[in-house]
Amino acid sequence: MNARKVHILLVDDDPGDCRLVKLVLAKSPQAMEFTVETAESLAEALRCLDSHNLDLVLLDLALPDSRGLKTVDEVCGLYPQIPVVVLTVLADETMGLRAIKMGASDYLVKGKYSHELLLRTIRYSLERKRTEQELKQQQKNLQAIFDAAPVAMLLIDENTVVTKINDAATKVVGKSPLEMTNRQPGESFSCIHLSDDPRGCGYGPHCSSCPIRSTFEQVFSSGQAVHGVECQPTLLIGQKKVTLWLELSAVPVNVEGNRHVIVAISNITDRKLAEEQIAIFRRFAESSGQGLAMATLKGEITYANPTLCRVLGEDGPENVLGKTFIAYYSEELQSRLKNEILPTVMREGQWVGELALLSTDGRITHTVENIFLIRDEKGEPLCMADIMTEITDRKRAEEALSISEANLQRAQEVARIGSWHVDLMKDELSWSDEIYMIFGVGPDESSLTYEKFLEIIHPDDRAHVDKAWKAALAGGAYDVEHRIVVDGQIRWIREKAEIEFSKEGKPIFGTGVAQDITDRKQADDNIRNLAKFPSENPNPVMRISGDGGILYANAASRSLLEARGAKEGKQVPQSWLEWVKETFRSAKACTFDFECNSRVLSITLAHVAGTDYANAYALDISERKKAEAEVNKSMDELQRFNKLAVGRELRMIELKKEVNEMAGKAGVDPPYNLAFVQADEECHDHV
Repeated sequence: MNARKVHILLVDDDPGDCRLVKLVLAKSPQAMEFTVETAESLAEALRCLDSHNLDLVLLDLALPDSRGLKTVDEVCGLYPQIPVVVLTVLADETMGLRAIKMGASDYLVKGKYSHELLLRTIRYSLERKRTEQELKQQQKNLQAIFDAAPVAMLLIDENTVVTKINDAATKVVGKSPLEMTNRQPGESFSCIHLSDDPRGCGYGPHCSSCPIRSTFEQVFSSGQAVHGVECQPTLLIGQKKVTLWLELSAVPVNVEGNRHVIVAISNITDRKLAEEQIAIFRRFAESSGQGLAMATLKGEITYANPTLCRVLGEDGPENVLGKTFIAYYSEELQSRLKNEILPTVMREGQWVGELALLSTDGRITHTVENIFLIRDEKGEPLCMADIMTEITDRKRAEEALSISEANLQRAQEVARIGSWHVDLMKDELSWSDEIYMIFGVGPDESSLTYEKFLEIIHPDDRAHVDKAWKAALAGGAYDVEHRIVVDGQIRWIREKAEIEFSKEGKPIFGTGVAQDITDRKQADDNIRNLAKFPSENPNPVMRISGDGGILYANAASRSLLEARGAKEGKQVPQSWLEWVKETFRSAKACTFDFECNSRVLSITLAHVAGTDYANAYALDISERKKAEAEVNKSMDELQRFNKLAVGRELRMIELKKEVNEMAGKAGVDPPYNLAFVQADEECHDHV
């Protein structure tokens, strides 16, 4: 087995002592092999330390140019990574302990140590310094992770005092670290109840129910981590009361032998507002008396409201989603949709006309359908929407449509955060377990490099990430959001990192964190898409309060309202008030016809359960009314003609009977055969 090579610098101006040390080291066991450099002064020792790669220093405290503990302070201060063993002529334990406190690894008294003691002291000093350096590096890594985390991080001691925070925490309330540390959490975050008790945070009447305090106190008492606690505190930020939605996670830690708790605080206010908006628009769509659907550009259904499911003969949306919507039409209409209607929608953005839906139980429902495109911010087609109105047998809606059975799944329950560390000198990248999960890479993957990391990033984002990383290597900040591709699926990631530089300004290490923000991105996209639905509806859509106030009216409603002197923010036309009252009283949808500017509109009012408003949907049925009037007129004409024809026929029969009677009296045969009249008197009476 090869001996371990140890390069020692012996700093001593006594030639005899130097020879003695070299003789002792020369007799070392085979496990260690020593090479010794010598220096007779502190200045010579410092030059040697600068020019040689040394493992340990044996330092005399009586040198020509430096004496006593000053020598220890000089060497340990300049080269803290190299273990120093002090050599002294005095058996002064106090002097030795003071040297150790100043950074020395150990001390020996000249002429008082044995061969074994010297070797053991060297071996222990080397191992102690190695362990010390590893611990310092780990502490630096943990500190970097704490500081770089994109969520607010607090370190709280057993006295419930905030002893440390990161940059993200200061951004929540706009305070400096000095204003937030060495204080109770309520003081750090400017709780509005801070002044309830003169003793401050922790003593007021609201403190016992404070979710933030309850969270870290639970961790202190149980010693177990707590995750995913949501709360809605009101804070005083910039002299203004601000209510935020926060998500808390807390874990117990030990800092220098004392119990602490790290609390991670994520501001989920935007996510909560997004969920609320999605829920409102979903209730809006699901309370509509018209069939509403959304589909991909390939025709796969992604949303169907209850009215449409009923028309299609399906029990619920789960039986519709994912199917191709043209499957609910006859083969003839499927061909028309493929070859005529859908190309028109893609070319012109909209198609309106009559179709006939074929339900799963074979029923045919005639509809007027408005198929149109929903576009993204750049004007590119995103998906299709379809508004379907029944025109077969219009009847009153049975009951107000129920509120959605399920809200959108929360975008993010607990912030998924992982950490990574890169050795830029060796081009070695190490990931935490959570990073492996986020990036979809197995822990057994070998040779994790920066190039491997770039391969996982979405092709369109690689240049952006690479540019940000190179800027960070030059001293800039690294805080980016980008996409990755995992098993064919795209995820959104936020990364933040800090780079450690050498004395020469060369980047040597990088430590960072990554967070999966896919749910948040998807929630933002859903809000933007659903928010367009009412405004893009070409038919009038309104929201009306219980007293008849117009709370909302889309663009298509304006001409209808202005014709009767009404508008958004004012009262509905007088003739609508009774229908509004009936809708709120019965909790059922009401439908009535309304004449406006030579048009006839069919208006459906539907009260949304649990709210103080009703939604109104209008459809122009002028052409249908005209057609009905023409049909009624034709039927009247036909009935009058039939009456005249029947009367003429009856008179002819009576005349023929009289002629036959006259022929009988004259003794000649009757000229007319009226046997059918006598054979069917009942038919004659009926006629």
